[in-house]
Amino acid sequence: MALIKCPECGREVSDKAAACPQCGYPLTQPPASPSSRGKAGAVIFRVVTVLLLAAIAFSSAFPLVQRFSSPISDFAFNMATDAVYFTDAYLDDEDRDDDSLEYLHDTIKTFNDRLNTFIAGDGAKDRRTYQNDKQISSALFSLYSCTYESDFDISRVIHARNYLAGVIGAPERT
Repeated sequence: MALIKCPECGREVSDKAAACPQCGYPLTQPPASPSSRGKAGAVIFRVVTVLLLAAIAFSSAFPLVQRFSSPISDFAFNMATDAVYFTDAYLDDEDRDDDSLEYLHDTIKTFNDRLNTFIAGDGAKDRRTYQNDKQISSALFSLYSCTYESDFDISRVIHARNYLAGVIGAPERT
């Protein structure tokens, strides 16, 4: 047991005393009441709940964040989605001919050229997005390469289309 001075009257008092016996000055903090601890816990719970609800609302407002595990630019996503759409339209067309194949070939080349111009210019701002945009460009080029009339094979087109769809998270085609 050690002796300390009372801050109020200056008398020496035991460090274990709750209050000075001379003047009654409290020397220790009273323990927190159970009700005040419960209130603090309730406040923390409410704050965490509000933050969680805000995070859910924010993520639902930006569906691209939920759709992809890796970041890609909106421009690359739009080019890839359009290429998948045009390829599906070609594959669904029962009256396919060389003109429709040439149109598909030229359209995909245009998408790939526009994406490469975007990437080379002010495209992706961070390294991961840049690499993923380049992967989409590579997938577009594979699809483009499969649409030459001289060595056309429908199974290669479907395979390249499915690869591109997989990169952007679109469903595959059988």
